[in-house]
Parts: sequence; structure tokens; C-alpha cells
Amino acid sequence: MEWRWEVIYIIVLTLDQATKTGYAVIKDNELIDYGTQDFKEYKDYTERVSKIKQYLTKLIKKYNPEIISIEDIQFQNNYETYRKLSELKGVLENLLFEKKYLFFTISPSQWKSTCGVKGRKREEQKKNAQLFVKKKFEIDVDEDIADAICQCWHVAVKIVPNIMIKLNMKNLLI
Repeated sequence: MEWRWEVIYIIVLTLDQATKTGYAVIKDNELIDYGTQDFKEYKDYTERVSKIKQYLTKLIKKYNPEIISIEDIQFQNNYETYRKLSELKGVLENLLFEKKYLFFTISPSQWKSTCGVKGRKREEQKKNAQLFVKKKFEIDVDEDIADAICQCWHVAVKIVPNIMIKLNMKNLLI
């Protein structure tokens, strides 16, 4: 009997969506790209949402990911901000659903747990996310990129292995 091994690389794209949107891309547990795009110049909120949607579409075309994640939102004492982030999240989820992409919405508590990010206050958690990225990937990044990288790492090490196990089990049953 001859053994055949097929190496499958999974590309994960994550988005930390906001006025300043961070993204990260991991392939086979290696960080291959990251960055931010600032959308402050778009004062009209509907136009800003449209531009963020176009940005996500551009990133998908560039990296052709198998899995995409966006960050879930949390109420932070400002109803108007929460409402706008909810609308943005809905628009992005709708785009991903209609285009039939495999996507996940990841809560900050999920990726913080995976990356060991702790802290009582938001500012402390942001700094600890940056420290995780510096230790793990040996790069200095701003807080938006750090959040995106941490979210991407969570998907790469917690979700991708489960998907691969399910795919392998399905293949064994065929």
C-alpha cells in the first residue's frame, strides 16, 4: 500500500472593523501580512461602511482566504457607537454570507483567552495584546493590528484544527 500525503494550507483573514480597521493574514500558522486602514476621512457613516465593505472585498481578492473572521462587538458605554458597529458588523456578515465564504464572528473574550491577554481595563488589555504579538511574532504593532493578529491567531489554532479534524473524519466515512 502506498501512502500519499497532501499538504493543505489554510489561509485565515481577520478583520478588526472600526473607523481604523486592522487586518491580519495567517497561512499555516505563520503571519504573512497585517495592516490598518483609516476611514476617518469619510464623514458620512453610510459611505464609511461602504468603504470598509470594499476594503474587505479587496483583502479577500488579494489573499483568497479559506476562512474569514470579523470581531464581534461589545457595548462600551456609548449607545451610538455600539449601534454603528452593529450595523457595520451586519453589513460585513451579509457580504460574507451572500458570497458563500466560510466565516466566523469572534468575540474579544475568545481571542484574549487563547492569547493569554489579561487586564482589568481596556487600555491594559490593548497593551497586553501588543505584548503577545511582540513575543509571538517579534514585531511591534499598534493596538488595532495587535487585536487583528490575536484574533487571527485564535482562528488559526482553535478553529482551523477542528475544521481539519471534521474534514478528515468526513473523508474517512466516504
